[in-house]
Amino acid sequence: FQQTFVSGMSHFLFGNPHTGGSIPLGIAVHQQNLFTCIGKGHGAPAIPATREDWEKMRRDPKLKEMCRRIAMGHEKVKRKLPIWTPGCAEFAGNHRAIKDALRPLPRLMLDFDEKGHSQEILERALQLQQEGKWEILLVEESVRRGTHVLITLPEGMSPQEAQQRFSKDVGFQADPALKDVARCIYMVPEAFTLYVNEALFNEELGMKNGELKILNKKADFLIRFLLMQFQYM
Repeated sequence: FQQTFVSGMSHFLFGNPHTGGSIPLGIAVHQQNLFTCIGKGHGAPAIPATREDWEKMRRDPKLKEMCRRIAMGHEKVKRKLPIWTPGCAEFAGNHRAIKDALRPLPRLMLDFDEKGHSQEILERALQLQQEGKWEILLVEESVRRGTHVLITLPEGMSPQEAQQRFSKDVGFQADPALKDVARCIYMVPEAFTLYVNEALFNEELGMKNGELKILNKKADFLIRFLLMQFQYM
């Protein structure tokens, strides 16, 4: 009877693993953190991806070769580069559009188009982070050797305000054309990476250190109640 109860409770809470049942009452469980979406090209479906997926693609020799060809002037190759979405971890139907954004993230990708200043921008950005002014998630050179800086968007601050403030603080002007949650950037090889913060790979809905995060108080109460009933069987 206990075994039947445990099995039934498991199916009720987490769904039938054989049929893919849904999870009720706002409980969110992710065995791996999906922190972005990756597409094989600019118009390809945007598939939720893990850190392992992201790093594997950046280490792909084909990506390195494509970027080498772009540097030599083969601009048409750029549209074939894989892409990723810093501002969203999942889209409905894998369709990269604002209206289909299921898991937008409070992040802002800033583009600094001027070449030759990546190291200066990196040093200043990390100094600002140390001073507690900004959280820097990623600094990398872009395909054309500009600079990408991914920051955490401060609570209550608009992307426009963050872009203006960060540009002023870092001493370089970021592209005023801001990227919304559905916008993507081209993937670059790992060698282009100047700084990565572990916080980049932490998504709000996930399992951390084996701890299940309960996103609904009613669900939390229900689980505790069922476990208490089980103890007295």
